[in-house]
Amino acid sequence: MKIAYVLSFLHHRGVRFVHMLGSCKLEIIVIAAAAIALEMFERITFDSSTWDTARHKPPKYLQPNTLKQQDIRNLTVFRPMLPKSLSQQLRGYEKYLPRSYFYKLVLLNNVLNVNRLTRKIVELSGDIEQLKWFVKINADYKLLSEMLIHAIEFLQVAAVKDYKYIERNFGYIWY
Repeated sequence: MKIAYVLSFLHHRGVRFVHMLGSCKLEIIVIAAAAIALEMFERITFDSSTWDTARHKPPKYLQPNTLKQQDIRNLTVFRPMLPKSLSQQLRGYEKYLPRSYFYKLVLLNNVLNVNRLTRKIVELSGDIEQLKWFVKINADYKLLSEMLIHAIEFLQVAAVKDYKYIERNFGYIWY
C-alpha cells in the first residue's frame, strides 16, 4: 500500500517516468501495472535482482504465476519455460547437465518467468476489474490479495482526486 501511496505522490507532482529499484515481486508488478492503466505515468521500469537467486545454494526456482521462490531440490519435475528452440534441444537432458549449467538454467528460467508474468499483467491491466480478478486467483494468500485490491482501488481514487484529498483521507498509511 505504501508503494501505491508513493506512486500517488509522484503522480500529483507531475512525474511521468518512474524507475523502481529493488524487487519486482507480484505485488509490485500489479501496483505498477494499475498505475500505468490509470494513466498516472507514461512508463514504469524496474531494476531488480528478484530473478537472481544465485546467492542461495542451490539457487531458488521462481514459480511462473506468483514468482514465489521454491527450493529446486524439492521440485518433482523441472520444466524450464525457455524459448522453444532451446527447450526442444534440452528436452529430457536437464537432469544430466553439470550442476553449474543446471543452476544457470534455473536463473535463465527465473528471468523469463519474471518477464512473462510482467507481460501478462500488463495485458490484463487494460481492464482494472480483470486485474483484480487475476490478483484474487494468483495471490499466495487472502491477505495479500485483499491488500493488492485495496492498493488498486486507492490508485483509482488517487488518479482522479487531488493530493490534498489523498493526504487528508489516506495519510495514515505512512504510520
